Amino acid sequence: MTDSARDCSVVIPSTGRASLGHAVADALAQTSVNVEVIVVLNNAEDDTWSHPDPRVRVIKAAEPGSNAARQTGIRAARYPHVALLDDDDRWSAQKLELQFGLAEDRGLLSSKNWVISCGVEKVRRSAVELWPRQFDAEVTDVPRYLFRRDSWRSARHQLQSSTLFFPQELALAVPFDGSVKIHMDWDWLIKTQSQRGARVLIVDRHLVRYEQLEQGITSRSGSELSVDWADQVLRARPREHGDFLVLISARFPLLRGDLAESRRVIRDARAKSAPGPRALLVSHTNLLRAASRRRRP
Repeated sequence: MTDSARDCSVVIPSTGRASLGHAVADALAQTSVNVEVIVVLNNAEDDTWSHPDPRVRVIKAAEPGSNAARQTGIRAARYPHVALLDDDDRWSAQKLELQFGLAEDRGLLSSKNWVISCGVEKVRRSAVELWPRQFDAEVTDVPRYLFRRDSWRSARHQLQSSTLFFPQELALAVPFDGSVKIHMDWDWLIKTQSQRGARVLIVDRHLVRYEQLEQGITSRSGSELSVDWADQVLRARPREHGDFLVLISARFPLLRGDLAESRRVIRDARAKSAPGPRALLVSHTNLLRAASRRRRP
């Protein structure tokens, strides 16, 4: 496979925030890959953003919302392969080169039914965590990989949106759903695997960096959207459903200091699903830590 076949459209949904320029620069700096960058302005206060490089196109989202912006960019892509990049995340210069290399090694480029991810460096309060701790070459069961807690120590499994690289045809067959307002990357991956049997592979390098904000959209919205999503998508998987609710949905209220709401989510999860003992232990430890922080002067 020659470099001339390594053509990729990088789709960046954006509200026009200041970090957009850095994301575009990272996409343009990819080694051994021909890229076009599609910036999809989504509810941007200033829709006049532009870039001097001819490889960069700026379009407007057809509908509001991150998923609608992603799908607008995917439909507009001129190349057969697509990579997603959030406008506040950063890429290693070798990200796409290594992902194309894995696709070539596995003989995937002639197929239209795969997704390749990679590891991430998660910045939290200026500390950098590596997700995952250890790499799985392939994820054969996305909900189990992401949500099931089988040990006290988190495996830090992650399939984050800015890691995803896939054929355009796959996302046209299984679109990013504009009605989904939370857990959007996970939602799409679960659907590609359940509807199309898509293979999900991982490059064993941490090639994306993103900062986890304590007060993002998900924490402000409370646990309701998260619980509703899990009830719809994971209801046939009691263990994954339960572990998700007590570890992820119940964490959103903790970010607001609402311990009572977090306890309610955990209590409801035990009543309607089957969280495992390790997930329950971790969730109660999180509650105790939050309560201890509240008591400090």
